[in-house]
Amino acid sequence: MSFSGNAKASVSALPPERDCCAAAELRAMLSYASAFDGNGVKFITETPEVSDIFTSLLLICADVTATPEIKENKSTSVYKTEITDSESISRLFALFGGEENIHKVNKHLFTCRKCAKAYIRGAFLSAGFVNSPDHSYHLEISTPHADLAVDTAVLLSEKIGMPKISARKASQIIYYRESAMVEDFLTLIGATKASLDIMNEKIMREMRNQANRHSNFEVANLGKTLGVAIAQQEAIESLRKSGKFEEMTPQMQELARLRAENCEISQKDLGEMMNPPISKSQVSKVLAKIMKFYEQHKEKEEEE
Repeated sequence: MSFSGNAKASVSALPPERDCCAAAELRAMLSYASAFDGNGVKFITETPEVSDIFTSLLLICADVTATPEIKENKSTSVYKTEITDSESISRLFALFGGEENIHKVNKHLFTCRKCAKAYIRGAFLSAGFVNSPDHSYHLEISTPHADLAVDTAVLLSEKIGMPKISARKASQIIYYRESAMVEDFLTLIGATKASLDIMNEKIMREMRNQANRHSNFEVANLGKTLGVAIAQQEAIESLRKSGKFEEMTPQMQELARLRAENCEISQKDLGEMMNPPISKSQVSKVLAKIMKFYEQHKEKEEEE
């Protein structure tokens, strides 16, 4: 499976947190489907997990039953779900408050703070693509509907940063090409492994560039520092997911955020970014405290 397909598969495994979030995710998948109008729905994907979550959400949110048709190609399989009966279409329109709203984001229908994230996740699953980082940094969502593209861009600007929009044939392409934006997008929708892969690839590129200018000894030191920084980053992400992040001291939390956002920079530079600034040795001590806190929390989890 492609890098993009793997990212979608991992996101599809995340259940919506609330019923309202499930509805928001389904609305996005329908709005960005290959076809959705008074004649019916045509939803096409090459990722079986995406097909599964789409049919599950149809049943949960609209009591609509649909079975995908599977077409085998030489290199992949295509899963196509079509809905044409008028009763089912009416139920789906009702999710949007009427047919006139089916190609809009409809933020007024978000009833909790996590609905926006669910909507963005659904849009990516339905019509998104992310390039493998060993080629270039590029993530996009496409739609033929200009209003939907603008609405989605505004929503993304509130959560991540303003994307660019361009026209490609009959479609509007919403896209990010900055690695940090792509990482933030993937992290937001729950594709953390893909996000880490991009971070690691970016770091490795920087290391390869430095290797052209420095001795083998210096490159070895960079590799060691990189390994420590990545381990710290993974520990911080684990603490966030487990809800233990806020139990650290304010100084530990501030430095943890800086390390998570700046995996590639030195401890000296991290110290200068603190408010107030601290020395390299102080940074080392605080990072050690963070890792010790993480290990203690991890040991407790394993004991339980």
